[in-house]
Parts: sequence; structure tokens; C-alpha cells
Amino acid sequence: MTTGRFESLGQLGLNERQVAVYRALHKLGPASIRDVAAEAGINRGTTYETLKQLATKGLASYFPKGRRRVFQAEDPERLLSLGESKQQALSLAMEDLRKEIIPALKQSRTEISPGNVRFYEGDDGVEMVLRDILDSAGRTDDKSYSVISTKTLRQHLYRPFPNFTRQRVQRGIQVRVIAVGEGGDDAELA
Repeated sequence: MTTGRFESLGQLGLNERQVAVYRALHKLGPASIRDVAAEAGINRGTTYETLKQLATKGLASYFPKGRRRVFQAEDPERLLSLGESKQQALSLAMEDLRKEIIPALKQSRTEISPGNVRFYEGDDGVEMVLRDILDSAGRTDDKSYSVISTKTLRQHLYRPFPNFTRQRVQRGIQVRVIAVGEGGDDAELA
């Protein structure tokens, strides 16, 4: 938006050009398209289209002066009524969401839960997965889980959470592992 003071005009549906032209109209008073364009720093064609948009919103008007049109800004209080209209529309939309849209979406929802798939990245992601394993397996009746492990995975797996195996054993959680590739050596508790 143009300057910090006028950023909230964007919430009323005004874009940067509309704000610039509206401010130029207020600064100039009744003015020609050429003068408004120069003040706003926008070409005349775009300024004319922007003035038409502002007139549709009730923020600008024009009157004929000879063979030309002279544009002027409407009272800034009109911004309040524009804001109130937006607020009413938003209230109605929120009511629709609560009463109709959300219930309809919940009713048409498939049985497969999309919450079962998550993506993790880096060491933080590995630690989150390992903590989730401890929490999830700890809540099961048999307190166990199964994994497939590879040589390349084993060398990096416990680096972000070095006490994982110790915590797993303390919680009484069993693990069944299928090791792919070389390995099979007994390892100390990580």
C-alpha cells in the first residue's frame, strides 16, 4: 500500500492505484484526469479506469465542464459506510460458514483421515518423528512398533535424539526391526 497510514484502505477493497488516485483527488479538489494522473503518478488511461472504479464504490464523482469531465472525491465519511458494508458482508459470510458450509463439508468428508500423513525435514523432523514414536507406541496395548532400517539410515537416525533408545527402554516399548543391508551388530543404547 502507499503509506502506513492508508494501509487499512486495502481492507476495504481498495488497491494501491485506487488509494493513490483517491488521495490525489482529495489533495487537488475538482480536477481533470490529466491533473489527477500527474498527482497520482499513474498514466491517464489507468487513472480513468481507476476513477470509474472509485465512482462505482461511491468514493468519486464527476461533472461536465465544457467538453471535459472534472472529477472530485466524495466525502471521506463514505469510507465508513464502505467499511460497514464489508463488515455486514463478512458477518453474513461467517454465519453461512457456521450454519451451512462447515456442516456440509464435514458431512461430505471422506472416511480417510488426511491427518495421518505428515512431512518432516532435517534433524528437527527426525526428532519429532522419534518423539511421536515414543508417544504413539506408549499408548498402544502391546507397547511396541515395527520398523525397516537400512545402513544409510542407521548412521543418521539417532543423531538428533541421542537418548531415544534409552527412553524407549525406560518406557517399556518393544521394537521389531527388519534390517536391510549389512549390520546385525549389537549396539549400545543410543
